[in-house]
Amino acid sequence: MRNAIASEKMRADDTRSQEISKPVQSVATHSVQSLIVEVWVPLPFRTPLSYLYVAADGPADGLADARPQRGARVVVSVNNRRLVGIVDSIAPVTAQLACSKLRPVEMVLDAIPLLAEQTLDLMLWTARYYCSAAGELLQLALPPALRTSSRLQQSREWLSVHYWQLRESLPSCGATNLAQGRKQRELLGHLQAAPARRSAQKNLRELGFGKAQFAALESAGVIEAVTIDELALQPEALSADPPDASDVNSAGHALNAEQQTAVDEIVGSDGKFAAFLLDGLTGSGKTEVYLAALDRLIATGRQALILVPEISLTPQLTARFEQRFPGLVCVYHSGITDKQRLLAWNDIRLKKKPIVVGTRSAIFLSFTQLALVVVDEEHDSSFKQQDNCRFNARDLAVVRASNQGCPVVLGSATPSLESLQNAESGRYRLLRLRHRTAAFARPQIELVNIRSRKLTGGLSDPASRAILQALQARHQVLVFLNRRGYAPALFCQSCGWIAGCSRCDSRLTLHRHDASLRCHHCDLRLRLPTVCPECTSTSLVPLGSGTEHAEEALQALVGDDVPVVRVDRDTIGSTTALHDKLELVKAGEPCVLLGTQMLAKGHDFPDLTLAVIMDADGALFSGDLRASERAMQLLTQVCGRVGRGEHAGRVLVQTRLPSHPLITQLLAQDYRQFALNELDLRRQLSMPPFSSMAVIRAEAASEVHLQQGMALLASQLKTVITQENLGDGITVHGPFPAVLARKKNRHHGLLWLIASKRATLRSLITGLMNQPASPDRPRSRALQLPGRTGRNQPFSWSLDIDPYETL
Repeated sequence: MRNAIASEKMRADDTRSQEISKPVQSVATHSVQSLIVEVWVPLPFRTPLSYLYVAADGPADGLADARPQRGARVVVSVNNRRLVGIVDSIAPVTAQLACSKLRPVEMVLDAIPLLAEQTLDLMLWTARYYCSAAGELLQLALPPALRTSSRLQQSREWLSVHYWQLRESLPSCGATNLAQGRKQRELLGHLQAAPARRSAQKNLRELGFGKAQFAALESAGVIEAVTIDELALQPEALSADPPDASDVNSAGHALNAEQQTAVDEIVGSDGKFAAFLLDGLTGSGKTEVYLAALDRLIATGRQALILVPEISLTPQLTARFEQRFPGLVCVYHSGITDKQRLLAWNDIRLKKKPIVVGTRSAIFLSFTQLALVVVDEEHDSSFKQQDNCRFNARDLAVVRASNQGCPVVLGSATPSLESLQNAESGRYRLLRLRHRTAAFARPQIELVNIRSRKLTGGLSDPASRAILQALQARHQVLVFLNRRGYAPALFCQSCGWIAGCSRCDSRLTLHRHDASLRCHHCDLRLRLPTVCPECTSTSLVPLGSGTEHAEEALQALVGDDVPVVRVDRDTIGSTTALHDKLELVKAGEPCVLLGTQMLAKGHDFPDLTLAVIMDADGALFSGDLRASERAMQLLTQVCGRVGRGEHAGRVLVQTRLPSHPLITQLLAQDYRQFALNELDLRRQLSMPPFSSMAVIRAEAASEVHLQQGMALLASQLKTVITQENLGDGITVHGPFPAVLARKKNRHHGLLWLIASKRATLRSLITGLMNQPASPDRPRSRALQLPGRTGRNQPFSWSLDIDPYETL
């Protein structure tokens, strides 16, 4: 991606910026210093807004008089709303500028910039590349407690830290002579060696010092208590105890030859950019490669970022890193409280915790000395944001590592086709782990043709027998079904009625535990009917099986003495709930673990010896560009969950299509050959990664509005292609309906833009967004920008650059 991205600047809409920031009355001028401050606000604008900063002569008196700096927060007014914005640039006032037309900066919130220069540049680049509003994107770089002016006092209280420090003027007899007892002398020695001769009270208590030592030395006039607002601290001026990366627990697993080669390659790129694709089988020890590389790279006090696709993966991976690097690991994701996110963000900014494990938004944290970036399970779709700014954190990890001059490792047992092609072309360096670290070979995969078999709760007799055999041997079983609820449809046997959503073109899913019908797209919920609304028949039956139905059938099969642990979105309301369920499995007692794709990603259960894939056919017939790739990755990952301990693994795949090419390739356990075949097909079709692609996603209040809006978009695209002389270098497909043509009472449509070169695609997109308003179409100006969705807008659209989902 880094080789193909244009760095063009979007054209500024100066008229709009000045109108929005125009004051009710002009700002008075006196003996002052005035500056023009460009501010990004959390609204869908393409350019920053201009404000006037006026500071009185004389020394600053408090935070309100701090001067604005790039990357600092300010409070500004936009259409009578007080918003917290981020300063983009500052310039002196010149005679040519009409300052009286600008609103003033109401308050400068930060004495120092909270966003590092590199972080701010990365986010502005991201907004340009993905054609999104920079002000909204910049909010992701700050924890929620720092995004609004209403929480200023609360955030400062949370970041006020109590310290003990040596007094500047000590008694004439000296500090050491006043210390009585070993503990007091040790405390004095610790403070004398600490930066700025002070240390946080929390850290001192962890070292064994307590109230007695603090009180005695304070009364003797040797030390004093201070409270420091850490939000005002620069990273290089940190007065807390720095983490000692030399105290790591280096007693990891012994590396095999492939792992050692991978570690040497990564560490050999220390101090310069290099992108590595770590292609390793499930259970081949990719995490140990990350740990060993970090062991050598952060010894100099630098930082590392470990990106994971799902919050559910952070506890397990964090535990592995914390075991190796005690006290040096920090977690950052939306599943923790606002206070925890603020404290974690501050620890990262001040380099108290050099190793960060986080989800996709962690890519925008303010790192200053990155030594390594790791993207675990790099193929996972969760790295791609699916609304607002549709960025891909995996690709941005490569960009960030390039900007900061450090290696980046993309790890997966089922690499994305984009990453494999980058490795094949030499953009990435390929590191392969072709052997499992355990003594056993890959799991044995067997197909169960269920075309003519009777199923009980979705399970065939061979699968049921295998489950009971594994439990009798005191092993654990994984049952995978990527469909939550009790049944995907409710059917009337008398008239053929099927329960459908009134707001979406989809069926309602039956949930038996609360006797409801739910739409999994708009969350519509209805009470389960007792009679058919069409013919009043009582012959209503569920069609198909979801995890709720499978749980019922499995519990009946194994009996009450064996727990069935169901993991899906309906049973996991928080990371704590997921952790509790997974801890039950890790206890090692016989159980059945049942769940959706949440269980297929990176979890390590050493006592799992059998996996049953209940419905392998569910993802075989999607028309999406990446459907086959996603299906193969998911099924391969499920197979990789078993046989990771002392016992060999076995996988039963239930299918009605045993001769389907994807099923036969899964049986062969050769994902690489599948990927190479898929790449050949993409090359023949000139589809990504052998071309550049964007999708225009449009929605409207009615089908008529959708057709009119998309026709106008298509017309403007043709105009740009002609004006820019793009010719045969680009193809526009559509408009055509989305796969879910109606969702939440809005009608959805698509346009595909496919170009042989990325620069050609960028030219088309830039030209589209800069098309002038048409005199005979008063609404056409709204088409210049990707629109915000909303019930009151008859038509809106957005751009998805490098889309993961194409339908």
